[in-house]
Amino acid sequence: MVRAVRSPPRRPIGAIASVVVVAGVGLAGEPIARVTALARSVPVAVTMPVTLPATIPPTSGPTSHPALLADPPSARGERGSAPLMIAIPRIGVEAAIVPVSTGPFGELEVPGSWTDVAWYQGGPSPGQAGSSVLAAHVDFNGHAGAFFRLRELRAGDLLVVVGIDGSSRPFIVLANQQLAKAALPTGELFRADGDPVLRLVTCGGSFDFRDHRYSDNVIVTAVPVR
Repeated sequence: MVRAVRSPPRRPIGAIASVVVVAGVGLAGEPIARVTALARSVPVAVTMPVTLPATIPPTSGPTSHPALLADPPSARGERGSAPLMIAIPRIGVEAAIVPVSTGPFGELEVPGSWTDVAWYQGGPSPGQAGSSVLAAHVDFNGHAGAFFRLRELRAGDLLVVVGIDGSSRPFIVLANQQLAKAALPTGELFRADGDPVLRLVTCGGSFDFRDHRYSDNVIVTAVPVR
């Protein structure tokens, strides 16, 4: 069952930026430059079809929630370095990542800001065995969210996740899907073992102004660049 999401406590963005600088990774341009270089050097042999939403979610109106993913498993996969930021050059994303857990009703918590991306810390870190989940708002209180343009990603696009240890982990997009919230494959989304995969999740489909929620989720699947 899909439930509403409460906003978790947030770490100050200033503190996050300080950690990045101390780790030797500039929050401004370096991750984007690294991914751009990778985009020129990595042969794109991925041919999986990409399905994008037929409609573009609104960026104004009542508050909306991003990924309404309920009851993720509590089993942890490999931990690795906690993710600190994500850069997606194609859609102009460079955002801080905040760790979240689940609320009292088993719902996945999300950032209180439209600019941040949430990492489900009960699962593996990006690049470790299992499915790592990053979720963000498509819009929030009239602002375009961090994943507002997630629907535009295509197979072969590259992104990078910077860890708190200063490591940069590049990923290549395999697919972009839109699924009804009730049909989300939560078992696969939150699996704690198997080949490493990264899932980027936000809202999509039509917006119900009465219930203040979207009908679907947009899910981007990416794998580590070898």
